[in-house]
Amino acid sequence: MQYLFMADLMSNFIALESAYIQAQSKWGSDFKLLIVGNIFGYCMQPVECIEFLLENKAIIIGGRNEFALKDKGFPLSGSVCYRKMIDHTNDALRKAGLLSEIDRFITEYTNESLTVSFSLFDNNGIELCVRPDFLTSFSHLNSSEATSKTLTVVNGNGFSWFYQDSDSGKIVDNLNFTLDPANKKTVIGLGSIGMPKDENPMSSILFFGKSFEFVRFSYPINLVQDNMKKFNFIDKSIIDRMPLGI
Repeated sequence: MQYLFMADLMSNFIALESAYIQAQSKWGSDFKLLIVGNIFGYCMQPVECIEFLLENKAIIIGGRNEFALKDKGFPLSGSVCYRKMIDHTNDALRKAGLLSEIDRFITEYTNESLTVSFSLFDNNGIELCVRPDFLTSFSHLNSSEATSKTLTVVNGNGFSWFYQDSDSGKIVDNLNFTLDPANKKTVIGLGSIGMPKDENPMSSILFFGKSFEFVRFSYPINLVQDNMKKFNFIDKSIIDRMPLGI
């Protein structure tokens, strides 16, 4: 089985659909889609995103924005813009009859970390664990619960990188790699679909077939900005930084 990993959709349906179509063009349609946190956000197309994910039978793991939406204990940001985004998303999903779907992929909130501790597949000795948000520091990777499996895929908070537990403890940004069995623990940070933060506005995805591959896909950012401008509570700075990838 092949897997397509995405994170930080941020309600950016245009980016989500574009990345999915381009992934099909590159790798065919025989893959399973996994969403690792933060479906919802400032791009303000939450209904379209959820409908698309349900239609394509995605495995969905709730992230911090989904917890805030369902008031499951994750503290809301003090930002008025963030709170209004969450309220509007809640209203839109309720009107569409989709709010109940969120409960299906809300995971347990414990110790300031949103964690799922199940293995999705075991292929050639690679055991995969997925976490929706990775809140510990890089220096804590060696002892983190996140590295208790051979391979851990996490929400990279807008950045794509990977870390392999070795003598150097080096973190490598935006590089494709081959999983080295000699390194017992590997962590992969997914980039963002909807709002990347690594000075590259293109959507970042991770594909697993015979090996892992980070790929960036472009999409019409101006159309997303036009949609965001319809909501007067979205800060102009958030809209303006979309083409900058910051």
